[in-house]
Amino acid sequence: MDIFEVQMRKAPTVHTVELEFLNNITLSGAQCGMGSWLAHGLRLEEVAITLHIDYRNVGVHAPELKRLVIARCTECLLSEQSSFITDAAIYIDLQQDVGGDWNPINAEGSEQRDGQCMSDGYLSDAEDPNNGSDETLMADTTDLGGIATLPLPSNVGMAAFHSCNSGHLRDMELRLQIGQVNDALNRLRLALVDKAVVFRNVVRHAKSYSMKTRAWDAIHTINRAVRKQATIYKQCRKAMVALGASAKTLTHYQQLETSDLTVSTAAITQNAHAHRVSHLP
Repeated sequence: MDIFEVQMRKAPTVHTVELEFLNNITLSGAQCGMGSWLAHGLRLEEVAITLHIDYRNVGVHAPELKRLVIARCTECLLSEQSSFITDAAIYIDLQQDVGGDWNPINAEGSEQRDGQCMSDGYLSDAEDPNNGSDETLMADTTDLGGIATLPLPSNVGMAAFHSCNSGHLRDMELRLQIGQVNDALNRLRLALVDKAVVFRNVVRHAKSYSMKTRAWDAIHTINRAVRKQATIYKQCRKAMVALGASAKTLTHYQQLETSDLTVSTAAITQNAHAHRVSHLP
């Protein structure tokens, strides 16, 4: 019965790419452990983005326990970043000191290259009585303090390297960034589907004030997940541009528009005739 299954080639994930590096280390010509080191750096950047968004959502007037959790996560991230930067000496040889301001992704003009395509309110809830605009998507983590820019090729630029592994580093990080983009897109799709289902089955059937409050809390939680994955996707795409990804690759992974982050509840209602108020913001 396998012949009746839909034959679809799955996009590679970060784990798939990393496993391929580990299995083909002798064929790739790269230094042993380089792929895992790069993959670890990408995971640290993803954690930094997620932690920054959580920090902005918590705020200064949040309960002490929530602020303590953020502080502990920040301390753990700083420790991991310190170990990562220390290990960088094994694989790369930089022309400038680690910790300098070398991030071309956050440099002035990079936004013009990637486009201002995601507005501040792209996750706003049109039917939410307590509607408020969301924060601008930013990968910056300056609010947390102490979080450093990692010495990845997409951050420091290839001109900062004078190592024989520089070409391997660029190609390997580009493949890992593509895998991370695929992971972010998959999680983004799942979050949007969850939002449609919750809106269709919970929000619309909520009658009392307490039920509506819990229903909209679920929507806001999903919105935060959507915001995180959209930010990760945007940052990964900027890294791909900095790494010199081909036009074909950038065409495949296009910029996120506001319409890309909206879903229709009619998609889960079979044989529906009227689709009034069926579009989720």
